[in-house]
Order: sequence, then C-alpha cells, then structure tokens
Amino acid sequence: MYAHSLINQPPSHWHTLAAHSETVANVAADFAAAFNSSHWAHLIGLLHDLGKARASFQSYLKYCNGLTDPDYDGSEHSHSGVGAVWAVQKYGKTGRILAYCIAGHHAGLPDWSNGETPNGALAYRLQEETAILNEPQVAEWISTQLKLFEIIKLAPPWKFNESDMSFWIRMLYSCLVDADFLDTEAFMDPERAMARSVYPDLAELSALFFTALNAKEEQAAATDVNSLRATIRQ
Repeated sequence: MYAHSLINQPPSHWHTLAAHSETVANVAADFAAAFNSSHWAHLIGLLHDLGKARASFQSYLKYCNGLTDPDYDGSEHSHSGVGAVWAVQKYGKTGRILAYCIAGHHAGLPDWSNGETPNGALAYRLQEETAILNEPQVAEWISTQLKLFEIIKLAPPWKFNESDMSFWIRMLYSCLVDADFLDTEAFMDPERAMARSVYPDLAELSALFFTALNAKEEQAAATDVNSLRATIRQ
C-alpha cells in the first residue's frame, strides 16, 4: 500500500503507507516531547493516513499516474477522517482529541458541529465515515498495524482546564501537520528537504542579528527616538 506516488515512476519507487505512517509518528512524537505528549502524537501520526489503505484510494493513485486499474471506477476515496473514526471507537470521548487532529490534517481543525461547512464538522464526519473501517483493506491494515494499541491507555499529561485543552489539541495538531509535511517533502522533493538541514541554528542567527544591529546603532543619528532605542536595549 502506498501513501504517495511519483510521476513517471513505477509503484516500486512510491512512498509506502507503512514507512510514511511510522516516520510521521516518530517525528511528531519528537516534537511533542517538549510538552510531555509524545505517546499522543505518535498515535496521531500512525492514524492520520489510515484511510489511504482503502482500495479506492490505492486505485486512485494508480489512475493519477496513468496506470491501468480495472478496479478504479472514480468512486469516493477520501482518507483523512478514517483514523479519526477508529480513534473515537477505540478510546471514546478521549479519542476525540486524536480525531480533531487527524480529521483536520489537510483542511484545518474542524468544529464539532455546525460551523460554516456542516458537512466538514467532526461529529458529521465520524458518523458518515464509520463504514469505511469495515472495508477489507482498511480492516486488514488495522489488524496488522494497530494491534499494539489494543493495550495502550491514554491520559492527558497534566490536569487541564478548558482553555488548556483547546491549546493542547492545537499543539498536537501542529506536531502532526509539521511532521506530515516534512516527511512528504523528503520523499517528493528530497533536494528541498536537504536544504533545510543547512540553515544556521538560532545561536548563529542571533550573533548575526546583533552584529548587524550594533553596526546600525553606531551609525544612527543622535535623535530622541534613537536614544530611547539604545536605552531599551541596555
């Protein structure tokens, strides 16, 4: 099964769903370690593209690359909400935390209900996409790839108030979408991905910034505003 294809390349060169899911999970977990939420982010990463296990999505990838697939009939092949459904079925209301991030990883965090696009609300999507979990290839993927999580219990890393919960979900969401983007870019555009590793770190940037600022300050006219700026910097 594949997560991404490459134009003019055979499927043997495509990005496998297993590799993409595992890498996104690991990178998201690394990001979330800063706020004690690695296990949450790891599970979100594993689940975010669960829907790509659908036969219709795999056929769609082949069709988009000009490959003959007698099974492709143009049928619905959405994928982003399937992992959200699994999370809620597995973990109940706690699973909604995962579900918000997973269902929104392409279009943005959804509302629970109503909103400007009711069909995009999480409550609606959880109901409408439930049957996808029973599609044979999706069910097989769950049984082989997600078996470990039958024994994992989820608990928030600290006691939240309402505003904390909202902010925490957004932090988890950011971990997912950044990890997803970076791994997809690494596969689709490795040269651009490599360029990210040669950027100067913050310490180097800080030194360059203050060197330039000091030079500018030395040449600044002796005005009241510049005097105030110098005082603030002290």
